[in-house]
Amino acid sequence: MNSLTNNQDSIPRNDLLPSRINVARQCLWLTLGLLALWGVLSFPAYKIAGQRGLEGVTYAGLLCLIPGCLSLLLAGVFLNSGSQGSQGVLLSTGLRLMTVGLAAVFMLSARPDLRFWQFHVWLVLFYCASLALETCFILKGLQRTAE
Repeated sequence: MNSLTNNQDSIPRNDLLPSRINVARQCLWLTLGLLALWGVLSFPAYKIAGQRGLEGVTYAGLLCLIPGCLSLLLAGVFLNSGSQGSQGVLLSTGLRLMTVGLAAVFMLSARPDLRFWQFHVWLVLFYCASLALETCFILKGLQRTAE
């Protein structure tokens, strides 16, 4: 008999590939969701604050997208490692909040001309939207690991 047909353990498998694809898919959906929100908010931002409003809504979207993707990646690592998913959720929430908070403080010093109606209101809206999307994705991941 052929030893390769009987010994299935000798064939290396990549069990993390579906989870990597899943995290990439979640990051893509988060990007598309925040891009759609940018499209919706860009008109009122321009009407309220002009060119600075468009600049502020763009910064707000990017400042929520980057930690959002990192949070999804971190939560995926925790869920796939077999540890408790709640630890990943807590750590990713802290990462998201700290990153966006520090970015808002940085924007206050770097761009003092971008105030509430030019930047901060859009940051709050993007933060809430990205938090909702990420939470849905993470909860679906928790349900999959529980099954």
